[in-house]
Amino acid sequence: MASQKIKASVEQVTHLESRDVFSAFHHKLIVSFRKKAECLDFTFPQIETLRFIVENKNPTMKDIAEYLRVSAPSATSAIEHLSHKKLVKRLVDKKDRRTVRITLTPKALKLFSVLKEVKNQVFSDMLKNLTHEEKEQLVHLIKKLI
Repeated sequence: MASQKIKASVEQVTHLESRDVFSAFHHKLIVSFRKKAECLDFTFPQIETLRFIVENKNPTMKDIAEYLRVSAPSATSAIEHLSHKKLVKRLVDKKDRRTVRITLTPKALKLFSVLKEVKNQVFSDMLKNLTHEEKEQLVHLIKKLI
């Protein structure tokens, strides 16, 4: 009975430590990315919105709002800002004229390519102290989690 309590306690501590480590890693990743991308004058939610549009060809405003976990008016506002920067366009859905889809402009695609390079540089910087084997092990462990 006592060994079960100790085992449960150890598992709980390991779980909490893992959560803290993942949280710290995520925070460092976001902060590093923001520093490298600050010259591009974009907020992180704007970058995430662009990424979502890239990955989900011509999503609807509802799709974007759900992804960002915001209301439809908030998503509309976010798209307005990107529209003013000439990064997105609204398209009327050919099958349902009431539905508006969002697409990226060539300018946004070029910008997104730059953002990918920034992200790759941030990852490279964060992993530079790991050996090749450690990097492989990290990828293996992350794949097990997802």
